[in-house]
Amino acid sequence: MASHLRDFTLMNPSNIYWSMVKEDPHDFIDEVYKILLYMGLFTSEKADFGTYQLGDVAKALYVEWRDYMPLRGGTVIWEIFKNIFIDRFFTKKMRESKVVEFITLRQGGMGVHEYSLKFTKQSKYAHSFVSDPRDEMSRFMRGLSDDLKEECHSAMLHENMNISRLMVHAKHVEDKWAKRKSRDAKRSRSLDSGS
Repeated sequence: MASHLRDFTLMNPSNIYWSMVKEDPHDFIDEVYKILLYMGLFTSEKADFGTYQLGDVAKALYVEWRDYMPLRGGTVIWEIFKNIFIDRFFTKKMRESKVVEFITLRQGGMGVHEYSLKFTKQSKYAHSFVSDPRDEMSRFMRGLSDDLKEECHSAMLHENMNISRLMVHAKHVEDKWAKRKSRDAKRSRSLDSGS
């Protein structure tokens, strides 16, 4: 156990301070999970190590909850720990604001790559909107610029299309347009200098 703890701390997981408004409990718990998964720990060990990074309030809640679990005939596993942690520290107001952020997400001035990353990150807050692969692709398309929507709509209809492939396709179309625009600009410069 001590060697696992040393390995865990050497990986420098983030802390959560509870005082910063922009702290996202989901990001914290996801980062800790990635480290614990890499370490190859069992699910019950992950919950114990996860609390190591928590502040005093969360640790007290965990200890109280962990001590109660054996009375109910179970061990603390990561998924149970994560759900209790999120329910307790990710308030309803925070959850609702994240869902609204996701629903109103639009590409705007972002490139497809940046929009795709934001879409993927924010989709974890709105499971009901992306639970079905077709709904997820439709939601992604809804936020794209109008030109890209038109180009990507037919691609979405392919049977083997999924969200990852659709994102790659949209990026490919955007890159193709950028190359064409650059090529046209070079042509017009060469025509202007040749006149």
